Amino acid sequence: MRILVLAVAICLSAVAALAAKKNVRGWEIEPRFENGQLQYCMMSGIYQRGQVFGVLLTREFNWSISIADPRWKLVKDRPVSAVVMVDGQRLTLQAAEALTTQTAMIMLAHDQAFRAFQRGNGMTISINGMPVRMSLAGTHAAMSALVDCVASNNRTTTASIETGSLGDNVMLSESEALVMVSNLLSQAGISGYSLRPPSNGVVSWTFANGSRGVFYGFKRFAGSIDKLASDTVAIIGEECVGDFASAKKVGMDSDGTHSRKVSMACSSGGTVHEYYVHVLQLQSLAAVFMHSGPSNGTEDGRSLEAANDSVASQAVITYPR
Repeated sequence: MRILVLAVAICLSAVAALAAKKNVRGWEIEPRFENGQLQYCMMSGIYQRGQVFGVLLTREFNWSISIADPRWKLVKDRPVSAVVMVDGQRLTLQAAEALTTQTAMIMLAHDQAFRAFQRGNGMTISINGMPVRMSLAGTHAAMSALVDCVASNNRTTTASIETGSLGDNVMLSESEALVMVSNLLSQAGISGYSLRPPSNGVVSWTFANGSRGVFYGFKRFAGSIDKLASDTVAIIGEECVGDFASAKKVGMDSDGTHSRKVSMACSSGGTVHEYYVHVLQLQSLAAVFMHSGPSNGTEDGRSLEAANDSVASQAVITYPR
């Protein structure tokens, strides 16, 4: 934690300027490396009164914010009382401390932070009862660029699901996929998960009990969703060491969205591993959602099937432009 804090201090004081910095809608986006390995990316902006606001995303996809105000007289390295409000919504904080006498560092819940900053208009941060009000103009594009910064500079992970030969299909970018996942999981009321760094267009998240979710989507899909569903069954079936069973349900919603729901189970040594997949298509757009894991479900007590049903029911296939 202290290494990360010191790195943020360097970034905020602008002691070192690295290559690859770019400006997106008035926000500076910059990666930071240590021994050639990405540590985090940061977007930052300076306001008229001299305040400096930054959003930091680590290579493990942990979210933090930093705020500096020249009027403050904080006690360095001590905890501070912090409240963060975006458009009237209070964000959940994990920890907050004084980085310097004029700078505070706040750890946030990643899924809530991304949704709030990506869609927000205005923000108020109160440190030890001292409020700072800021506009979030331009953050929609900047947050996507921040995710792209981490994804493009952090290629140490690989997707566990291969999407195969794309042909004429065009997948969502990693930032677009992460936007959809963050929004859909929030709307479905799913919590207690940790996002993994996106890879090859695939976004995944894990729960403490070993269950996981996977999403990937296409903004241009020229194939068959039946084949997409069948390919998914084939991949999981090959990985199963034991007895494997699957069932598929075909559906079509009133808005013309075609769906395929696949339920699978792999039984081995008295343990059952469940897989629930939804494949959705509306015209040339398509998306795949999956939750899998032991039969004890997710952290909030709902079954894996119910979790996947909840996410799929919230999916409106309109991708970021």
